[in-house]
Amino acid sequence: MKIKTIWSAIGLMIGIASLSACGGGSGSSTPAVSGVTTGVITATGGSSSGKEIAIAGASQSGATIRINGTDYDLDGSRITKDEDDDALDIGMVVTVKSHDGGQGNAKKALEVTCDHLIKGPVASVDNNSDTLVVLGQTVAVSTTTVFKRVNDLAGLSRNDMVVISGYTDANGAVQATRIELKNNPFVANKTPIKLIGTVTQLNGQELKIGGVAITSVLPLNPRIGTGSTVKVHGTIATADGPFTAMKVELKSRDTEDIEHAEIEGLVANLSLDDKAFTIGDITVVAGNLNISGLALNDRVEVEGKFVNGVLVASEIKVKSHGTGTTPPPAPTPTPTPTPTPTPTPTPTPSATAGQAVYAANCSGCHTLTGTSVMNLAAKGAKVSQKFPAAGQAGHKGITLSATQIADLAAYLNSQTAPTPTPTPTPTPTPTPTPTPTPTPTPTPTPTPTPACGSCHAVPPATGQHAFHISQGYTCATCHGTGYSSTAVTASTHINGVKNVISSLGWNGTSCATAGCHGSRQW
Repeated sequence: MKIKTIWSAIGLMIGIASLSACGGGSGSSTPAVSGVTTGVITATGGSSSGKEIAIAGASQSGATIRINGTDYDLDGSRITKDEDDDALDIGMVVTVKSHDGGQGNAKKALEVTCDHLIKGPVASVDNNSDTLVVLGQTVAVSTTTVFKRVNDLAGLSRNDMVVISGYTDANGAVQATRIELKNNPFVANKTPIKLIGTVTQLNGQELKIGGVAITSVLPLNPRIGTGSTVKVHGTIATADGPFTAMKVELKSRDTEDIEHAEIEGLVANLSLDDKAFTIGDITVVAGNLNISGLALNDRVEVEGKFVNGVLVASEIKVKSHGTGTTPPPAPTPTPTPTPTPTPTPTPTPSATAGQAVYAANCSGCHTLTGTSVMNLAAKGAKVSQKFPAAGQAGHKGITLSATQIADLAAYLNSQTAPTPTPTPTPTPTPTPTPTPTPTPTPTPTPTPTPACGSCHAVPPATGQHAFHISQGYTCATCHGTGYSSTAVTASTHINGVKNVISSLGWNGTSCATAGCHGSRQW
């Protein structure tokens, strides 16, 4: 049974801190956007049992879809769809930008965007818990889940290709509003798959969404960090992984200042003290509304207006209470009397509440990743510097309560600070090895020239030398050219041989020269 509770705001006056906003102009021929709606298609052609509307003919007069109780005329509207979608049908989650002026009571749809959360092969099915696992994400079905080409969960098997629309709850599970069984079979590492979800881990080009690890083949957008909502396209080796991403897009909702918004989804990151929560990637602030009865995973429809990217609620409708809501309080035990009263401990700041404060006041200028000075990860100490007094305008004119200041500091400190890349130590220039001075080759000590008489008696004192000289012979007459009383021929002198002209007939003991005399004893 659907439970409907409405809180109405009285005299809502909220100042929202300046954030970055995405906006787009329109030509003079295009009516201005006056409203935006996100929700499930509950009827086509004015009927909850209506047929699907072919996208190719959606611009034809008379085609309508119903979202959050309002019919939207598709005549002339621009439709953005997933790659293989060819129709709009009941159960799909869509976002419609519109203005008043459709046919009859319908509003005029200017743009319709249909972006399914999951497209991939079934890994497992659990009929007992009414869940299945696709691309590492737990998907829960209910009695309101719409099935196409299959009757129910029991008709699905491992490796069946499915496309799933729905909402992500506070636990990271997907509450399916529609499950479509595709005709084409799953082919490993070839069939295109898609996943939209929140990054839970990040390391370089490796990231994790829920239970699936993803490797990007390209460097990631530096703005992507833990907590970012991304859309991943790629392929997968088996129904269990690994997941190879060909493209990872940072999901950014086009939330320029719009006066009327109706957003449906599941409550997450609830902070009753800050009166804030999130629906998907949208931060909602409740202002003066009483949300004490709100709980995690409640399915709600929030009406309000977008101011600098934040949805300022004027009305909140609880359509149904989800699982995982706030548990009932435990009975208060009877206190044991003690002489000294036990001091009340200071409540621990909530990182979840701090995330809402960060999203509403800081995320437009700052990041939680990268090495820029604008990265606030692990910089909770700066909060008290920027907001020295609770309840008074601080940084950029923003006013935060004491609880919000503590929550924001706790959330920033829970984020991992980037590790700076160390400056490499320069390699010293090696000292050149000196060229050794060659050892000079020692000058050989000259052999002393032997003096005449050191080897033999000095001529002509020996043998027949005196006689020959007395006869007018010179040294060269017998010993050859170069010999005299003061000179010799070096090559034939100091060689241990008595050199005499061979024609003389010298035999070592006598000389028998026919031209001079007969043989004579030396």
